[in-house]
Amino acid sequence: MDFFECICLLGSFFYALIESFINFLTPTSWRYKDVSSDTVLITGAASGIGRLLSYEFAKLGCKLILWDIDKNGLDVTVKECSQLGAEVSCNVVNLADADDIKRNVEIVKKIDEKVDILVNNAGIVSGKTFLDTPDEKIDLTMKVNTMAHFWLLKGFLPRMLETNHGHVVTVASLAGKLGSPGLVDYCASKFAAVGIDAALRCEVYKEKKDGVHTTCVCPCFISTGMFAGIENSFLTRYVVPILSPEYVVSKMMDAILINQQMLLLPKFSYFLAMMEPILPTRAALPILKLAGALNSMDSFLGRAKSE
Repeated sequence: MDFFECICLLGSFFYALIESFINFLTPTSWRYKDVSSDTVLITGAASGIGRLLSYEFAKLGCKLILWDIDKNGLDVTVKECSQLGAEVSCNVVNLADADDIKRNVEIVKKIDEKVDILVNNAGIVSGKTFLDTPDEKIDLTMKVNTMAHFWLLKGFLPRMLETNHGHVVTVASLAGKLGSPGLVDYCASKFAAVGIDAALRCEVYKEKKDGVHTTCVCPCFISTGMFAGIENSFLTRYVVPILSPEYVVSKMMDAILINQQMLLLPKFSYFLAMMEPILPTRAALPILKLAGALNSMDSFLGRAKSE
């Protein structure tokens, strides 16, 4: 690396800092990009965050490709998006099955469907302590929450890089930044998803593909039913409250439309994520216990048991 390149890189560093400061003072809506001609593929679109994201992209005029294993739920999402005026297609896909994912990727490619925005949203949670979690549940969690991302990226990222146009959205979790009892397999899968996003962003930057963007979303508990029954503690009342899905999707859309790279929700999560590696572990654990973070999953029910 020569002297001139060092100066350019330092210039880019300070430019990014100044740009971030200016953006902080600028209304978010002023910086929205136009996605009306983009095709968006959303996994886990049959319910929860995936369904609400589908509605929002439909309102923007995007063409939608919706994937989920739940056909009935998927049909409802497709119908609602069609009524909003969007062009919609759907595939019933088992995101725990690599072969099924790859088969459906090829179906999309065969009809010459480009995917401009890939939203890796589908996720599952077992909510049991590590030793009480059956082996097959651990395997399923890793396949859906982590491995599916690889196969979808393998399928759709090459065209994004070729055209220098695209956006990969990774729906992770605050559990991908901080550990929690009762979520060992889930945390492992979400830490991996955060790592995929971080490393992929570096590769895209290295290849100078400035038209390909990534956004990683790390929300705390969301009241979609996935985390039904979690304990209403000091933590969830005052520190990182249970979030409404509408609020999360609103913030996600903002982040995607301004090419924000990392989104933690609620805002206090940024402080938690910053302090966790700084504090001595022995000092952090008592604080987590005091806040109720170590017991938040004790009364977990989950979607299957609560509905």
